[in-house]
Amino acid sequence: MAPEYGSEGLVSTMVDVYSFGILLMEVFSRRKPTEEMFSGDLTLKRWMFESYPNPVIEIVDSELLNADDESIRYRLKAA
Repeated sequence: MAPEYGSEGLVSTMVDVYSFGILLMEVFSRRKPTEEMFSGDLTLKRWMFESYPNPVIEIVDSELLNADDESIRYRLKAA
């Protein structure tokens, strides 16, 4: 849930876009914002942002991609 919604009770397109972004992060990483690893200042959003310079294959759920597929490895290195 977007921070603005919880703190101010606002509903808007921006809140929907933020929530959809978090949903995509959950789907691609197979992690939930409520997992134990996300405590204190570490959130799903921050974890994804800080992990970004690393290869995408380290963030994306291994069930979504077959890392042995040469074409996928090539595309991920190019990104």
